[in-house]
Amino acid sequence: MNRPPDVRAADASEPQRDRAARLMAEAIRGVEAAPFVTALAAPRACLQAAIARVLAGINPDRAARLANDALRTGRSISSPGEKATVLIYVATALTRIDPVRAARLADEAERTAQSITDGRVRADALAIAADALASFDPDRAVRLAAEAEDAARFITDEYARAGLLTHLVETVAKADPGRALRIADEAERVARSVTDEGRPTTAPYQPPALPHLVKVLAKLDPDRAEHAAQSIEDEYARAEALAPVTQALAQIDPDRAEQIARSLPRKYPKSVALAGIVRELAATVPDRAERVARPSRKRIPRAMRLSVSRRQWRPLILLGLPGWPPTQNASHSPTPPKAPGAGRPFCSPTS
Repeated sequence: MNRPPDVRAADASEPQRDRAARLMAEAIRGVEAAPFVTALAAPRACLQAAIARVLAGINPDRAARLANDALRTGRSISSPGEKATVLIYVATALTRIDPVRAARLADEAERTAQSITDGRVRADALAIAADALASFDPDRAVRLAAEAEDAARFITDEYARAGLLTHLVETVAKADPGRALRIADEAERVARSVTDEGRPTTAPYQPPALPHLVKVLAKLDPDRAEHAAQSIEDEYARAEALAPVTQALAQIDPDRAEQIARSLPRKYPKSVALAGIVRELAATVPDRAERVARPSRKRIPRAMRLSVSRRQWRPLILLGLPGWPPTQNASHSPTPPKAPGAGRPFCSPTS
């Protein structure tokens, strides 16, 4: 999925690693105290593995212990869908610590997912596995995504099917853009055929499934995403769908991006779209970013404003965007890796 760089904590300075370790310890305590975590085995194991993946660059020994705990829990789970998801989480957690063992667990997770007889659960498990492996084993991820796409044909709930296909578009976009666009064709067809309850559309209303697909397509094919977004008849849904399109267009055609953003009738989507354009242009065309930002300052929620003093980030001061300016060592700051299956519930397959 056009994702931010996976900068590991191991590349951070010593103070940053210490702080990251303290924050992770606090996160672990919070996770262990959560009622749903203590009550349900699969979410507990998934969260342990996700934390282990982040800890791998800070404290490999502790990460390995957490991964082993998650694995023991996963092997005790009778649901093949949940078991496969836990295994794939543990495999991604062990990729840096023990790559050989991680590969074996990925094989086991794949076999477990393929053994699921329920088409919808099998599709979910394979899709989550593909997403989790996209950064580590793109070839396997593309193959699993193809299997998930085949399994999705057995899903009778068209709304769920549209969501799963959209997830697959995002998963394979980087490794196989052609396949991603082909899956997007089917995802768009299905998304247009359902309402938010999954019933056939009988009124001029488009379900949330289509705006979500537009957001994913914006990073892959901005022109196509804009065309799909403009076809959404609900005004607010159309405006929300066009916001990520303008951000994707900012570097390609900033005039067009700004024109679309300023044409949005709703204030909040307009402010989000303009903020996204400024964020894209600030580093490369700061004067243009400042011009876009200046008349839009009042549209940005006050909660987003920060005090920034550096002259080159004045466009961001005007909009008050969080996270600016970047520090001298920004390129080395630890960014927690994306959790496997992000955007989908932890251990969602159940069977």
